[in-house]
Amino acid sequence: MLKITFLTLFPEAFDSFLTNSIIKRAISKEVVEFKVINIRDFTLDKVLASLDTATPGSKWNGSLMKNNNGVDIPNSFFIYQDTYVFGKGYMGITSVEIPEKYTKIGN
Repeated sequence: MLKITFLTLFPEAFDSFLTNSIIKRAISKEVVEFKVINIRDFTLDKVLASLDTATPGSKWNGSLMKNNNGVDIPNSFFIYQDTYVFGKGYMGITSVEIPEKYTKIGN
């Protein structure tokens, strides 16, 4: 079975495409599987959790990016991984908070 995933800001735009035409028949015969993911569903917590799952033992941290007025920018993150020193282990830097001056974009 062919599996196709769409990442989109407008998942409702795929409704008629997937429920009409030859695509609907292919889905019902299990020839193809479509998955539509709304990009807005991703949050910092979900992103960090998926990274933790993909890299067990590693530490991740991050924060939301802000514009020049201090307003959070949706779906924009600073994400960083703890540094591993061979033979010593992780340095523990993910517990350090990012200074405010680095969380703003632009001038």
